[in-house]
Amino acid sequence: MFSVGFAFISREMQENYIWVLENLKNLVDGWSNPQVILTERELRLINAIEFVFPLYISPSMHMAYQ
Repeated sequence: MFSVGFAFISREMQENYIWVLENLKNLVDGWSNPQVILTERELRLINAIEFVFPLYISPSMHMAYQ
């Protein structure tokens, strides 16, 4: 596993997270659904991930569905 990118944002708002994730998705050609995304359980970031990568199922979401 390796880091693909880092972003510094002025405010932790869902719109800012969406902007970062959409730009990252556009930079990594053909990257439609990441296998792992590490977060600090920031709800706005999790919502942005679900918006930009609707097919992504995090391990915690997977455990909740079982």
